[in-house]
Amino acid sequence: MAQSYKHNNLTNEPMSRKHEFMYVAKVSALESKVIAKLTQIPVEIIREWQTHRDFEQAEKQYLEQLEKKFYYLIMKESKHQARRVRLKTRIIEQQRAKHELMAKEIDSKRMKEIIEETHPKVRNYKKA
Repeated sequence: MAQSYKHNNLTNEPMSRKHEFMYVAKVSALESKVIAKLTQIPVEIIREWQTHRDFEQAEKQYLEQLEKKFYYLIMKESKHQARRVRLKTRIIEQQRAKHELMAKEIDSKRMKEIIEETHPKVRNYKKA
């Protein structure tokens, strides 16, 4: 029975991720996407490795790019949330202003009613 390329022939132990990648990359002149499918390593690392032939550097650069993307997404999301909070506060302020106006109108109507109830209507009678 033949051993798979995932085992190291000298120690008969599973290959590390780096060695597995190197083996597949050297044995096959495949596209980076195919190598990525075989080794489960992101395509960006493989492309970087194909240009510089340094796996650690490629992996480090990929992780830095991920960190930058993650930071950018966090900043973008926080800006979006801040905008949403500002909109909510603006809506609440508008609603509060409407409620105050309605309360003033109700108060003024009620005050007119109270005045009319307490003060009798003064009629001008013409003397005949």
